[in-house]
Amino acid sequence: MGGMGFEQAKALILAHLGAGTVRHEPRPARKNLLQTGQLSLVEAAAIVAKTRGQEASSAPHHQDPSITVWVLRPDGWYIKCYLVDECWFISFQKAGESP
Repeated sequence: MGGMGFEQAKALILAHLGAGTVRHEPRPARKNLLQTGQLSLVEAAAIVAKTRGQEASSAPHHQDPSITVWVLRPDGWYIKCYLVDECWFISFQKAGESP
């Protein structure tokens, strides 16, 4: 899905959160509050929905450059994910808690 713009990526992330089609990369639990259940899918979607274009960036995944990884930094949050069939979350945490 290379070349996807932020608005399209955001819409897909929100659609996956709404449908519950999310996965989590194996990481320390403190890096993913969605995975640990400290955030619900609805709460996560509300946070993602606040993200503006200037609060988002993308780069190729370090293990597979054909995959675009999105970093969202809305309102004190650090969210890192990519879209491959489902939405894969790498991190979903408060900013400043060592991504």
